[in-house]
Amino acid sequence: EETGQIAALPELRRSVEGRQNIAALVEGVGELEFFDVDFVAVLDPSGRQLAFSRERPLLLNAQGRGERRRLDGVDVLTLLGSPVVGELRAGRRASSSIDVIPEADIVAELAGVEIESPTGDGRAGYLITARWIDQLTVEAIADSFAPSHATLIVGERVLASTLPFPVPADALVPADVERELVLGGPESRQQTVGGDTYFGSVARLPNALGNPTTATISLSAPSSIVADTREDVIRVLFLAALGITIIVLVLAWLSG
Repeated sequence: EETGQIAALPELRRSVEGRQNIAALVEGVGELEFFDVDFVAVLDPSGRQLAFSRERPLLLNAQGRGERRRLDGVDVLTLLGSPVVGELRAGRRASSSIDVIPEADIVAELAGVEIESPTGDGRAGYLITARWIDQLTVEAIADSFAPSHATLIVGERVLASTLPFPVPADALVPADVERELVLGGPESRQQTVGGDTYFGSVARLPNALGNPTTATISLSAPSSIVADTREDVIRVLFLAALGITIIVLVLAWLSG
């Protein structure tokens, strides 16, 4: 809906139709507070890039600190290789999905719509927007499920986390859990990270077809918050599983 509202802006439609001032408009849209988008791109009817914004997701660097760089041309080409763009070029008026681009360390809620000609006689191009799933996202998730911690993993890399220390991906998603996640369901179990014990649940983010992507969200609750009874352990594992299911459903709803 938000992407459609941006595409309907008269100044954007005129600019795309006339191929004038598109880059400035794209950068301006990304800075407007009432549009909650992190990336904006405009394509012509053949799918060729006309303009795009350059701010990357906020991700953890090698030192465990949040860092944001600017997108380069290769990043954008990879991002715009999304099935969302392919569906638009195939004739759909709108499309959306969660897309994962491991080589660019990007997980995004991508949406695209056609831009109608201001004269009403055809398609002037396409508008693509994205909301990054990044450090800011996992911090918001952790706040919602405090005192649990949230982590975003793609492949063998931890891209974002609120855990108070660096953590390898296989500590949260060991090989046996990884095999279960391929089937699409969440997995809940005790996690040992940095010598501390957590009760956690992990799940793959789904794409528009509901199939699991390679992006994994982990929700970890410190074991110190529960009593040493079997019932309490089961309760916390259930709550972690419920929490991770809610997170996945909300992210999927936002992208679709």
